[in-house]
Amino acid sequence: MKVLLAGEGATELGDWHKEPAWRTSPCAPGVVEALAREVSAGGWTVGNAVCWRSIRKYRSGEHRHAETRNVLGVVLAAREGGYGAVLFIRDRDGSAEREADVEAGIRLAGESPDLENVGVAGGIATEAVEAWLLALLGQAGTERLPDPKRELERRGLETCQSKVELIREHGIARVPNDAASLGRWLGRVREVLAPPVPAG
Repeated sequence: MKVLLAGEGATELGDWHKEPAWRTSPCAPGVVEALAREVSAGGWTVGNAVCWRSIRKYRSGEHRHAETRNVLGVVLAAREGGYGAVLFIRDRDGSAEREADVEAGIRLAGESPDLENVGVAGGIATEAVEAWLLALLGQAGTERLPDPKRELERRGLETCQSKVELIREHGIARVPNDAASLGRWLGRVREVLAPPVPAG
């Protein structure tokens, strides 16, 4: 399966956030790809990525909020590009409205005949993807931290490469139950990339 990634920048996308001419070969992964590989290591490849600010917003239903239209827009781009799935992470950054709008986009993508046949494994990181990385260490309460980015920096984990190495070293086995947004996202990735094989 060919997958389209989306995220806010280098942390989420690695070298995929760069313009094609500036990407390494193979592209160094970011957090989205590295986390998804912990759920399902094979059977899919990254075909391309788009930064959140560059998503062509879905034009149908222009009364919808921008975040909802971004989710629908990236799913449409995946369908038009022949991708089987979209993987994305969007930081909540304290905005309950952003979270609701992103979740609305995921729900609407699943209901739209125009967007069928594209799996959507996306969601909001509460409050930021750095909180998820701290949760991989087994730390409870990371989704309530006021500044998870600073906490990671105190541990010397500032670069995208160091964050990917943390994911590869610790995996997802120690994620606390209170890391709810991470658990929800991992579940969606599992459904899209590693669905259960029917018995029989």
